[in-house]
Amino acid sequence: MKKHLFLSLGFTLFCGMIYGQHLIRVNNDPAADGDYLTLQAANDNALPGDTIYIEGSPANYAGANIDKKLIIIGPGYFIADNDSTQRNVLDAEISSTLSFNTGSKGSKVSGLIISQINIQDDEIVVSRCNVTSIYFFANSKNTLITQNFIRMSIVVSSGNLTNSIISNNIIGYSIGAGSSSYPLQITNNVIKGGSSSPVSVYYSTISNNIFPSTLKLMENIGNSIINNIFAYAGTNANGNQYSITMTTVFVDLN
Repeated sequence: MKKHLFLSLGFTLFCGMIYGQHLIRVNNDPAADGDYLTLQAANDNALPGDTIYIEGSPANYAGANIDKKLIIIGPGYFIADNDSTQRNVLDAEISSTLSFNTGSKGSKVSGLIISQINIQDDEIVVSRCNVTSIYFFANSKNTLITQNFIRMSIVVSSGNLTNSIISNNIIGYSIGAGSSSYPLQITNNVIKGGSSSPVSVYYSTISNNIFPSTLKLMENIGNSIINNIFAYAGTNANGNQYSITMTTVFVDLN
């Protein structure tokens, strides 16, 4: 039943998000002749379902409060490290907070460097971004966090996160959610761990992850913990492997 639920979630999140009503260019260089100089101005003048392209710039962008369904796309990150495949190596960085507020249900953001993302609505997709932290400040369901480089943490600060997926990310510190946030599927991530437990969730599936830290995840009530690789000691069971030397897993963990 749970597998069918998550498959349905993934299908629902991506269907209907390919085409927006309008394409909008944002560039904070007036000489670039974009449609808007700021993401906030683009949001304020967009229609639900529009696609906003934020172009690479040597100057950072300000944050924005998103209050309608939008698809927000940047040029990517670590571009200079892959300059042989890029015509323009400028990234697009939002140096403050990008908030998905009430009314933003179904929005998607990808390809940006972002200081912080706040999520306060349902069916938000964050993919292929370089983010310091992602916070949930209201009830959110059917949310997808995938293929991101998250320098610190994903935290449910208030409200509940339910029926959501966190997959294929590199996470510098941790994932934390209270006992009323479930079910979550946490799979195929590398979660390095900071100064506390790398994962603390309830009634969720934690599978196929790599935990390079000697800090233990919280084995809270209701969790299914299977097929993970841990650096810390334990008894191999349910496909989990413990006491793994991470130099045998990564060429350079740092």
